[in-house]
Amino acid sequence: MQTPDDKRLIGRRPLLGGLAAAAALAPTGAPAAPMTPSQEQLGSLLQVATRAQLAALDGSPGQAALLTEPGRQGFFVLREGAAPGQDPLQGLTIPSERGSRHWARMWDGSHGMPEWFGARANDRSAAATNRAAIEACIALCPITQLAQAEYLIADTLRVSISNRTLRGTNFSAEPPYNGGTRVVCTDPRRDVIRVGGTPNAIPSIIHLEALTACWSVDLVPPPTGREAEAPAAFRVEHVLTSRLERCFALDPLIGFWFNGAINTRCIGYGVTRFKGYRGGGRDFVRGVWVRGKPRRFAGGNASLYLMDGNVSTSEAMRAAFYMPMGIYADADFADLYILGLETFQIAFPITLDGAGGDFSGGHGDVHIRSLVIDQIIGDGITIRNTNPLAKIQIDGGYIQIVDSRQDNKGLWLENGGGAITVSNLQITGEDSSSTSIGIYAKNRANVAISDSVIVENIAFPVRVERGCARLSLGCTVNGGVMRSRGHAAIAVDGASQSVLRPKLTGNPGAFTAGVELLGSVHDRVSIDPTMVDPMTVPSGRKVVINGKAVTASGHYSGNGDRAPEGAGVMVSGVVG
Repeated sequence: MQTPDDKRLIGRRPLLGGLAAAAALAPTGAPAAPMTPSQEQLGSLLQVATRAQLAALDGSPGQAALLTEPGRQGFFVLREGAAPGQDPLQGLTIPSERGSRHWARMWDGSHGMPEWFGARANDRSAAATNRAAIEACIALCPITQLAQAEYLIADTLRVSISNRTLRGTNFSAEPPYNGGTRVVCTDPRRDVIRVGGTPNAIPSIIHLEALTACWSVDLVPPPTGREAEAPAAFRVEHVLTSRLERCFALDPLIGFWFNGAINTRCIGYGVTRFKGYRGGGRDFVRGVWVRGKPRRFAGGNASLYLMDGNVSTSEAMRAAFYMPMGIYADADFADLYILGLETFQIAFPITLDGAGGDFSGGHGDVHIRSLVIDQIIGDGITIRNTNPLAKIQIDGGYIQIVDSRQDNKGLWLENGGGAITVSNLQITGEDSSSTSIGIYAKNRANVAISDSVIVENIAFPVRVERGCARLSLGCTVNGGVMRSRGHAAIAVDGASQSVLRPKLTGNPGAFTAGVELLGSVHDRVSIDPTMVDPMTVPSGRKVVINGKAVTASGHYSGNGDRAPEGAGVMVSGVVG
């Protein structure tokens, strides 16, 4: 099986006595048919130490020569015709001084190394020239293979040509993060790697693999409110069909930025912040920023898949950042898939905020699945300001609230239209504050929550404020070991046309009530407390309406009094 290291050694193996399959570059710049020196040619093989010596060699067309110049070493063959003009750094072709001829590198026609074009790995003095060498390799080689080393660059490395792959040799996801391929920018105000072109020149099919992007100097946070001006480790913009696999951002302000991208898959990505930055605005973290304004396509990005990612900070730094976010999508964010995200010590793991969006369907087809959100001191999933055509699904995951930040929420849904469905989600508190909230909804209609579990130490398991019409609530609340008691498990203020059918278990007297309705706006609300364990609430308080306990099935008015059929609240299943 061929490994990335094997691919890098094409062109070096001849030095060890074996010739790799090779192809020479034709005068037009297109790869020619594979060519291997004959035994006669090998017998008279010439060897030179520099490109200048190779250019000065005299020979007949077809003559092979071995260049041993460090980094550029490899076999070359003499060809008729002038050297192609698109290789000024002489990575694949070297003009001959003996008439209209050139020496063409013998290679496989696919895998190239930036060292052929003058790049020098692990050399801090090469930062001014490495970017040009890597980009020259990308321009002429379908696959650019980097070493397991560090490449310093003084400016953003751009991958803007269709059908190109930039591949590292290894991926390092554990400290000290130096075991793989690292692309390191020396300018604190520049992106490290940018994928894509311009709005008028959009390349397609670009792949990045096994790369760590970082900076050699401390970054400078922009002024508060201008976070979008910060540099990104990976900026993906104006590209069709790109794939980033096992790419890692180390100590960024923004790890991955997406805008104007179509059919993008970011797989096995990682973002970690250990250090803090001073100067400029407040230090912040955006692991992934799905930028929806200016809008490109249906929702800023069309068909963006963020799969199996990890965003984390050190425990010592987690409270130092301003609004640290794992994944942040703003304005328009249609066709977004967040699958298998894991965060650690990130206060706001997922935030979707549609404020400022300008497309009527810009919040549709958003799927969030299979999460592990660990040790948050903020709000686990926040969804705000969606438009009427929004369709958002949350399915499966774990959210752990810790520490003592007031009013931290596992799931926060506020403002906007459309529909949100939530299922198979576990929200748990561990030493969380006395004001922590499991699920919070306000001015957010058309929410359906089913088979979701809230366990241990959540002071307010479910809080629903006004403006939450057509709420379907069928979650399980478990009142286990709790820091704070004295609250209802489900507290609802003004949810018309809603069905409340929770399951409630836990320690005796964990909650003051099962379902408590507050306020007067309770038009056509159906409550079924059949699955409320009577041990968890005081006797007769499975359902409470504005302070009055409901002890019998039937219709009730907003103040808790019995009412004729057709009144605002219908209670069923009350026994004891």
